[in-house]
Amino acid sequence: MKRLVLLFLIIPFLSFGQGETVKEFYESRRIKSQVKEVDGVREGIYTEWHENGNKKVEGVYRVG
Repeated sequence: MKRLVLLFLIIPFLSFGQGETVKEFYESRRIKSQVKEVDGVREGIYTEWHENGNKKVEGVYRVG
């Protein structure tokens, strides 16, 4: 029974704050940028590429 209660307490936190990965693409369908957003705020590693596929810039968004 303790395990069942513990499971119900942990499950909501597994999906909380994970956010989504937002990707932008060039017209050529190559990736332009990628960043994670949580509640509409950019967070984590941000990467941007040139149209030829070479990495242009990489940085980190930190909340707070």
